[in-house]
Amino acid sequence: MAHLKKLHAPWQWRISRKEKKYVIRPFPAGHKRELSLPILVVMRDLLHYVNNARELRNVFRQNGVLVDGKNLKDTHSSVGLFDVLHLPKINAYYRLLLDGNGRLHLFPIDGKENGVKICKVTGKHKIKKGKTQIVLHDGRTFVGSDEISVGDSVVLQLADKKVTQTLQLKKGAYVYLIGGKHSGNYGVLRDVAERNVIFEDFKKNKVETLKKYIVVVGEGKPLLKLSNEQ
Repeated sequence: MAHLKKLHAPWQWRISRKEKKYVIRPFPAGHKRELSLPILVVMRDLLHYVNNARELRNVFRQNGVLVDGKNLKDTHSSVGLFDVLHLPKINAYYRLLLDGNGRLHLFPIDGKENGVKICKVTGKHKIKKGKTQIVLHDGRTFVGSDEISVGDSVVLQLADKKVTQTLQLKKGAYVYLIGGKHSGNYGVLRDVAERNVIFEDFKKNKVETLKKYIVVVGEGKPLLKLSNEQ
């Protein structure tokens, strides 16, 4: 089915649920549906760059929409958490993040950050010849070190798709929340238990949440800009 009832769409999507009954359904991709947005919703409803799918297809024909450096060609494609959206015609870059209410939004970034992406490690397993395959939150995989653990993050250079750094899940790490009632919050990790963690947010409040809700985004301070309040 090409469309999804708006009432059944993830609450993280920033859409009007009273206007029209349906919203475009994104293709299955590496990102979870609740942490990604259809590109048509992004371009029409968030950025107001186009008015409809026909106009968006015209932009596609001009190679006018890139996500993580890849040209999009279908209105059912999506933009996921931490992805970099590039609109070359207006020389604009955005990163998809969560706002203070846990809703997905586009955060403008500058030229220093547009080639870098942080990905959370969501799985690892052995493959042929004893090598270790690492699985990331956006569906990417790569052969990496056994020292990389599930819950860690890696820093990815988008131009050559190379991992340049590992960010470990440990005390003192800077983390970003992607689930629970504190979604979109961020701060320094103060304690790590088997299932829960405690972190101190940027307002010096101590917050307890589930370990699965956090993404490591730096060591002591974030590697990327997460909001205008930093």
